[in-house]
Amino acid sequence: MSGGSTRSLDPDLDRSIDQFGILAENAASLGMETTVEASPGLTVPVVSRFVV
Repeated sequence: MSGGSTRSLDPDLDRSIDQFGILAENAASLGMETTVEASPGLTVPVVSRFVV
């Protein structure tokens, strides 16, 4: 299975986190993993909010 990536340019950080959570849950239900990767210029201001 090939990988993909996702990013959010939504200025609402809480909504972005909620939507990533939905994506992660849906992927997990299909036996897939999701990851968070820092990207220069698109960094998450508070990475610790993604860590469960």
